Amino acid sequence: MTARAISILLAAVAVAAPSASPEWAPVAITDNDGTVVYFVDRASIQADANGTSAWIYAVSPAVAFKMHVDYDCAGVRYRTLEVSLGPGAMAKGRSGPATPWSPVKAETPLASAMKYACSGGKVDFGFGDLVVKSPSPEAFARAFIARRAARK
Repeated sequence: MTARAISILLAAVAVAAPSASPEWAPVAITDNDGTVVYFVDRASIQADANGTSAWIYAVSPAVAFKMHVDYDCAGVRYRTLEVSLGPGAMAKGRSGPATPWSPVKAETPLASAMKYACSGGKVDFGFGDLVVKSPSPEAFARAFIARRAARK
């Protein structure tokens, strides 16, 4: 087999290989205007010399959104690369040029998500080893929100 044939075969295997399944780790819960649960996909965390990127999912009783975010961990700032909105946020996306860099405000869900992603998924925000291994954490989050509301 020639070097070219081996290269083509390896490229075909790489394209055919399944991507890692999402592993949605909860990083924050807010109760400002209703409960919202925020997740970071551990399997999507990618770090390089310029920073870290990851997928974030936010779920409320009425709506969900998913964002692909690029973090400048040292500069404590972020930019959005892609957004999907609505129930079943996996299906309805908006891609385009990345948004400009913005500062990450302390003590916000975005700050928790950045801390989690920049640590490579090694920070525990009190959820232990809880991970939702599913394309979407929406069903899990909505069941959690309903149980939480029933206890109030």
